[in-house]
Amino acid sequence: MLDVSGSLRDALDIIGVGAFGLLQARYALIVEGASDKLILSRLLLIDLIRHDIAIVQAEGAKNLANFEEALRSLPELDDESILVLADRDERDSNENTRSRWLQLKRREIENYFLDSPESICFAMSKKIRVEHLTAVEIESQLRVMADQLQNEVVWLRTRHLIHKVIDRKSFNISRPKDIGEMNVANMVAILHKLSVSIPDQEQVEATWKQCQEDTVSRWDNEWKILVPGERLLTMLYKSHGTGYNKVKDGKLIAERIATSALPIMFQDLRKDILAGFNISE
Repeated sequence: MLDVSGSLRDALDIIGVGAFGLLQARYALIVEGASDKLILSRLLLIDLIRHDIAIVQAEGAKNLANFEEALRSLPELDDESILVLADRDERDSNENTRSRWLQLKRREIENYFLDSPESICFAMSKKIRVEHLTAVEIESQLRVMADQLQNEVVWLRTRHLIHKVIDRKSFNISRPKDIGEMNVANMVAILHKLSVSIPDQEQVEATWKQCQEDTVSRWDNEWKILVPGERLLTMLYKSHGTGYNKVKDGKLIAERIATSALPIMFQDLRKDILAGFNISE
């Protein structure tokens, strides 16, 4: 846990936040990492300035609660002025029970980019020659590659449910590098290697089947919600001979999106953040 018993400046130093920037703010939005902060800073720039909102990166999901605790210890910020924004990952919408936590409606911030293939194409053009590519082609490629990740989604969702039964700190089910290895037999084998007897093989197989059927039934309408967004963009960039950097390339995509009207899902996220701070438009 973070030691927040010292002075204001000490607490800010512990959580890695510039004292001046935070002390000038009326509100603090805590996000998981640098890419979240950069992306939202570009997309919500006017709102951040207008309402004095500071974005604080927590260096990972596991640190969100500790950062929140540290900020709540500061007299300059009351409880209603602090909001935590967490990735959805494999959680369902009803799994978030914390009162001042807002959960993304898609798996992670990169999933919101999938509504703007033109912006992705623009960002790629800064790294490679893509004169022959169009936004329509990028959109098509994203869908084809997303379909290739459907089994990975089943793996991740099954793992999430199993980690509700066993402590992931003691028994973390690692994700195979090869998509072809993401199947129920390998998950059972991993649990066996970890000497985990609960859940048993029958329960794992039943959980896998449940997640597989649910994923398939939702896929056509919700693949942009469920697919690992960063992984999908990495596949796309790799197919064109380059790599995806979630900070640098994410920033480029966000800056391009910000030059025109925000896609509906980003508009909804913006409204949810402002509503979380009780800020009326």
